[in-house]
Amino acid sequence: MTAADRVTYNGQIRAIFAEHCLQCHGPDEKQRQGELRLDQQASVYAHAVVPGKPDESELLARLVTSDSELVMPPPSAGNTLTAEQIEAVRRWITDGAAFEQHWAFLPVVRPAPPSVSQPVNSDIDRFLLAALEKKQLTYSPAISREQLIRRATFDLTGLPPTWEEVEAFVKDKSPDAFARVIDRLLESPGYGERWGRHWLDIARYADTHGGAAIGFTRFPFSYTYRDYVINAFNRDVPYDRFVTEQLAADQLGLTDNDPALAGLGFLTVGMQFRNPHDTIDDQIDVVSRGLMGLTVSCARCHDHKYD
Repeated sequence: MTAADRVTYNGQIRAIFAEHCLQCHGPDEKQRQGELRLDQQASVYAHAVVPGKPDESELLARLVTSDSELVMPPPSAGNTLTAEQIEAVRRWITDGAAFEQHWAFLPVVRPAPPSVSQPVNSDIDRFLLAALEKKQLTYSPAISREQLIRRATFDLTGLPPTWEEVEAFVKDKSPDAFARVIDRLLESPGYGERWGRHWLDIARYADTHGGAAIGFTRFPFSYTYRDYVINAFNRDVPYDRFVTEQLAADQLGLTDNDPALAGLGFLTVGMQFRNPHDTIDDQIDVVSRGLMGLTVSCARCHDHKYD
């Protein structure tokens, strides 16, 4: 069996449990039947599964029994597992019934670069070339130096290179010529203007708020936050400091005219409401989406998965 054929908790079992079992054997204490929680490894091992031994596992026995009083889910639930799902559970138990964290919360692991048959410029190229070689493919021909500096300049500044910059790069045959182009682009003001835009999108930055039906509200000093973000990118401010200033610059003991105070625009340049609680909710939303990659806006009105 290949790795792609393996049955894993994250790959198949978590979804099966969520669809068929967790309403009665999950985190909701009021709905839970008995002591079994199929979302917790300790509970599963204590009450339902003997890792590596499907025939001794109560979980599998309950799934396959013909006794209507014992089978799970009960017939009244109308949520019976398919034969393929039961077989997946059997294989999972046989393989050791290993639990895994949700994929989104697994720590990032640096993989070992694969071996390839052709010379490469970086470890990233190794992964790309390895995938191509599996399909008996190889790289496309290298682009011209004119194309290379054009792509790099657009990527890092959002603007094309000047004719003089292209000519200078084409004539420069030194081994570090392209590296010096990249360094120059990273040091240019255009870098922060280009890449700061992505963070400004996360922060829902705008100079105005409103529409034709409700009129426009102008934020006359919002540009100070825009400039703060651009300057932070250009000064290569460490990410932890960048985030701290946007959440709590007023708590850092800064002087009244310190430019870092403009970072608080992250919390204040968003939507404005007559009800202050709506403004606070918008701030919570931008923090959770922007910094955690999670949405919590549903919790404003709902504290139960079935509300």
